Amino acid sequence: MQHLTGFDGMFYAYDHSAVAPSVMGSLLVFAPTQTNDAADVSRVIARLEERLDVIPPLRRIVAGVPTGVNNQYWREVPVNVRDHVREVTVAAPGGDREVAAAVAAIMQRRIGRDRPMWDYTILHGLSQRRVAHLVRVHHAATDGGTMQRLIGLLGDEFTTAFTPTDSDRRPARRSRREEWVEMAGRGARRSVLLPLQLLTVAKDTGTWAKTRYEDEGLAAVPAMAARLLPGAVGQLACRLVGRNRAVGDTPVEPVVPRLPLPSTPFNAKLTDERRYAFFGLPLGDLLRVGKHYGVTLHTVLTAVSAGAARRYLTRVGAPVDEPLILMSVYSLRKGHEDNYWANYASSFFGELPVHVADPVQRLRVAHVNNKTARANFDTMPTEAMVDMSRMIPQTFWDLSVRLTDLMPEPVSRRTSMAGNFTISNIRGPGEHFRMFGHEATGFYPVSFLFQGLAHNLTASSYGDELQIGVVGCPTAFQDVWEWADLLRSELAELVRIVDAPASPATTAPPALATAASRSASASKRPAARRARTGSAALRAVPDPKPRATRRSTGASAG
Repeated sequence: MQHLTGFDGMFYAYDHSAVAPSVMGSLLVFAPTQTNDAADVSRVIARLEERLDVIPPLRRIVAGVPTGVNNQYWREVPVNVRDHVREVTVAAPGGDREVAAAVAAIMQRRIGRDRPMWDYTILHGLSQRRVAHLVRVHHAATDGGTMQRLIGLLGDEFTTAFTPTDSDRRPARRSRREEWVEMAGRGARRSVLLPLQLLTVAKDTGTWAKTRYEDEGLAAVPAMAARLLPGAVGQLACRLVGRNRAVGDTPVEPVVPRLPLPSTPFNAKLTDERRYAFFGLPLGDLLRVGKHYGVTLHTVLTAVSAGAARRYLTRVGAPVDEPLILMSVYSLRKGHEDNYWANYASSFFGELPVHVADPVQRLRVAHVNNKTARANFDTMPTEAMVDMSRMIPQTFWDLSVRLTDLMPEPVSRRTSMAGNFTISNIRGPGEHFRMFGHEATGFYPVSFLFQGLAHNLTASSYGDELQIGVVGCPTAFQDVWEWADLLRSELAELVRIVDAPASPATTAPPALATAASRSASASKRPAARRARTGSAALRAVPDPKPRATRRSTGASAG
């Protein structure tokens, strides 16, 4: 039996929210074939039954020890796949908007705790003889990275590098009494060994402190404490701790830059209704912009999103005179986890430069902001934080979610744990997904909302597109489809600038190539100093002269 991690427990607790359960999904849109087997519910059920043995999250429920000793465990149970599969016919004419409306209606439904927390919906009635599948899994059972692999294991061939191990196989059946005895025994053992767990945390913290001492000296611990303070208090503390930093040193800035948050139309008290839109951005265009300016794909997406948000705020008459607080979802996976099917999702906060009007300057600011926020986050003792999360009782998470729901709207809007804007960029599958010979032309993410923020943008690369799913709540957005036009327009503007003939009057690549080369040279420094970002120096470097545009769609946006 597998113990729930701290992050598993946190997402499991969101079932106590009346309006924000943490259920995520993937929408697969299949091209038509002669047989259209992807629309055959009996074949889908047979495939799920065949693959259950190698996908543990589809076989488990959460079970606790009746004595209350320790936290919950994942318990293997018999699965009747037919109870998890349903069919839905979308409204005519079966276009993308009708499909999205059907998906939004399904995402409003809760997943019960009395059986494994997933379901599978086949959507019929799509235009052009297409068919779609919506796979939903509770976030307690898996995170965004493993969600991709879970679906890959349902394909005709495993469209994932993941190879199932013996620990993924279904264990031998045992009686409830045997399972109860094991849970009670393990719970008692964990309670007795709590001092040793604290020693493990202390060891991880000591390793972190040694590494940070080589980079920050005696200021390492005060710098960590200052970073954990939010808003104006954190800004003041960080300025005091970091006042003697040299150019190129890791910045000392609050992990949460501002609290209370700026007031925006994106922040609102949630209801249980949802809106959804799905679309793609040309991956080649995103990569070309990234290569031209020497920045990552995520930075380009951040800048494009900032421009789209600026256009939206301007249209509705909201101010755009200050940056918003951006939450970027980040994985703590190191690649050697003992417990693969668990949550390792975390996040870091930065600023979304909606206050910058020029698209190239906005890209520059997004680049600096992302590097600074990530470097700041990387200074934190994440290994110790993961260990400590395992010791947090489930009652704490349950109570936190209930209290969040009870907050008055003005407080909820200004203190949302998701900030003003959320971007999650998930690595997509390496190959196109096929089921019964049908190729999925779309592999769109469907995320969930945190209380206080009525908007989520999740992206995943698939084929030659960055495929995007936008989720909204009608308390803030009646129509989330406008984000497709907003994002496409912003990307098109950057592509137009990149493709413009080079001339002395052309806007030059704004020192970002310099930053990229500086980052490369930094990799030659001792490991403890690689986290230094040189953000202040980056701002001071003059722009290089214009260079001719080199067209490439196959480059990596590293």
